[in-house]
Formats: sequence, structure tokens, C-alpha cells
Amino acid sequence: MATPYQCLASMARLSLRSATRPTVAPTPRILAPVAMQTRYAGGGGKNMAKIREQKLKEKRKKKLSKDFKSYDPTKYPQFSLCDAVRYLRACEVGRPPQSIKYSLSVRLKTPRSGVVIKGRLKFPNNIRTTQSRIAVICPDDSEIAVEALQAGAVIAGEKALLESIKNGDINFEKLLCHPSSEAALNKANLGRILGPKGLMPSKKMNTITSKITAAVQDSAGAEEYREKMGAIRLPVGPLSFNPRQLSQNIAAFIENLKEEIQNLDGAKKEIREIVLSTTNGPGFNLNGLVEPTDEKITMAQLSQVM
Repeated sequence: MATPYQCLASMARLSLRSATRPTVAPTPRILAPVAMQTRYAGGGGKNMAKIREQKLKEKRKKKLSKDFKSYDPTKYPQFSLCDAVRYLRACEVGRPPQSIKYSLSVRLKTPRSGVVIKGRLKFPNNIRTTQSRIAVICPDDSEIAVEALQAGAVIAGEKALLESIKNGDINFEKLLCHPSSEAALNKANLGRILGPKGLMPSKKMNTITSKITAAVQDSAGAEEYREKMGAIRLPVGPLSFNPRQLSQNIAAFIENLKEEIQNLDGAKKEIREIVLSTTNGPGFNLNGLVEPTDEKITMAQLSQVM
């Protein structure tokens, strides 16, 4: 007869054994696709994707402010014009200077929805080596066409010029229109072709005018600019310009821009930041000064040929 201790020991061994798992019959291969499809029967994946997309849209709406984003330029390094020119010339060493230009970027404090600034000015120092190619829409074989060609236009006419624009043959950089041909211009419906290129004539930009001779002469050396995403970018001179020439062109542009801002009706805009750069160089935030901060550097040294 077994003792009580032997009975307890045998019961302990039984309790330590791992519980046996119930056997489950494997799913037949024929029914496997059906079983997997039932997992997505509720369309949970699609619903989750819609929820995520909706959340992203809400975040974007919250992030967008009424004004375009602008930074306080005083919190970042600022440079005088000569210092910026010195560093930019160093960045362009080894590259052909004929293909390099100085560019100015002006960041504005402006609302996202509002009037866009458009302007035109003639720099005191011409930045072009060749004259702009100007076309004039005016009655064919008229005195206006003859005057336009004598003033410097490369093309002057109506039917042939409008037809060539429709066909995408645009071999000019600026386009003017006489009021007598304005109806023909509107009838041709060229806004989709000329608009994106900034060539569509308008009375506001003074490109629809009866003074064709004066307009052609003014446009020959004039530069146009346009605000885009709260900033205006414009070339201000080739790399061969010295700091004095750059300073004169920059001052003329800023003065012209301030006049355009003052003439806006009900729109509040102000100049926030002015950055000078070159074709291949970085941008330098200008502080409004011209002279170099290093006493060893002179303007004459920055005017020498690279």
C-alpha cells in the first residue's frame, strides 16, 4: 500500500506537466482565400486611410497663416554690400563671368490673399548686353507699325503676329499693343499662352498704349518684376559690376518697389528682407550699408576683373 507521501508526490508530478493544446484542423487550401478575405470584410483599411487623410488636411489648414511666412532678418547674420560682393565673387571663381549675374530677392510681409505687385523700372546702369526684342500689335501696314519698327521693335503688325503667337512662335521678350488692335487681341484669346510668360499686354502695366514710340524706347532697357509667394526676385547686374553700380541699381529698385507698395489700394505690404546672391552662389542678407567692414579691403579691389 502506498504511503501518503508517495500519493502527494505523484499528484505534484501530474500538476507540473504542461497542458496539452487542443488540436485544430488545418484550413483547407481551397478555403484559405475565403478566410483571408473575411478579415477585410469590414473595409477597415480604407476607413483608416480616409481618417489619416482628413487629419492631414486639418493640420495643413491649421498651419497656414493669413500672411506668408517671414523671418526677422536681425536674428541672422547681415552683411554690407561690399562684404556680400566679396564672398559671392569668391564663390564664382573658375566659372565664366559672362554667364553670372547678381540677383536680388526681396521678402515682403504680405497676406496670402491680396493684390500682387507688378512693376517695371529702368536701371541707372543697364544690366543687359543686348537690347530686348520687342513686338508690337498694331494695324498692318500702318504709320504706327512704321514708327514702332523705327523705334526699335523687331516685329510690328496684327494678323501675322497674332497667328504666329497662336502657333507658339514667340521670338520676342516683350509685347506691346496699340488700342486700335486691342479688340483683335482679345478676340484671339491668347491669355493662356501669353499670361504664364508674363507677356499679356494690359493697360495697368502700360503695355497697351497709344504712345508706341515712347513705350518701345522705355521697354528696350526696362526690367519687369512680379511678386510671387510673398517675394520678388530680379537680376540687378552682371558679375562685372562694381559695388557702386550694384548699389545704384539696388537703390533704384527699392525706391520703385516702395512707390508700387504705396500705390496699392487697401493692401498692407512692407519690405521685410533683402538678399543678394549670384547664379551659383548663396544668398547674403544685406544690412543697408555699402562699405566693407574689413579695413584692408577696398572698393577698388572688388572692382577688378576676376
